[in-house]
Amino acid sequence: MTELDNKVLVRKNIINLTAQELADYRKAVREVMILSDNRGYGYFAGIHGWPQLYCWHHEKNFHDKRALRLFLPWHRAYLYEFEKALQDRVADVTVPYWDWRFTRNIPKAFSDKTDNGKPNSLHKFHMKFDAPNGQHIDRDTERSPWDSGGGLPTEAQVDDVLNIEDNDDHFDEFTDAMEEVHDQVHGWVGGSMGMVPFAAYDPIFWSHHCFMDKLWWDWQKRSGISEMPDSYKDLPLAPFGLTVKNVIEVYDLGYEYAGISTDVEGNWG
Repeated sequence: MTELDNKVLVRKNIINLTAQELADYRKAVREVMILSDNRGYGYFAGIHGWPQLYCWHHEKNFHDKRALRLFLPWHRAYLYEFEKALQDRVADVTVPYWDWRFTRNIPKAFSDKTDNGKPNSLHKFHMKFDAPNGQHIDRDTERSPWDSGGGLPTEAQVDDVLNIEDNDDHFDEFTDAMEEVHDQVHGWVGGSMGMVPFAAYDPIFWSHHCFMDKLWWDWQKRSGISEMPDSYKDLPLAPFGLTVKNVIEVYDLGYEYAGISTDVEGNWG
């Protein structure tokens, strides 16, 4: 089990990173990308999709046949473990979020092919693994975003989701609504992000899910930090060695979210 930290770091909007913060994040990602063991990018991406398929989506998990709404806590644990791997390479680096409500395109931090004349580690990743269906995957991630951001979820859609709090089953209702919004973004980015087996290999995946986690935290602060059925709280979040109750409070995981800022440095698109 991962030891949880007391130090609280801040996850920022990708467009609000300073030049040094963006350079540090790219460096951390680049360094985990060259590792081929269980500290490496390919290993972490493979937890979500092929070849390991541990992710929870729409009550489904390849390893657990029970119908459980663990989408939000599972992905929070997943981001936490990935972020700790990045911090092993660059101390105190955090995953930035992509607020697609207002940044209605692929941010430049991800769309630029190069970074100071070198390949941009946030642009793509080369997938190389043997899939469960016998395929040998050996290719780069790709994106095929729509021509405009019109297909992305809107601010009004998100507000409707964040306002779910009127009935006894509102955590389940909130989770289901969040998954629908989440799916819409994956579909808009397209390419590898549009397919569960490959989605986490695209570096933009982490910032999309970071924003989904921020929205859950925003809702928790409105509706109650521990607001979910008690029956969920002792459920395991495999393969992380954590349970749902371990990830309910983000401060226990050592991070907080920065709010919206107009002080941007040009990473927006």
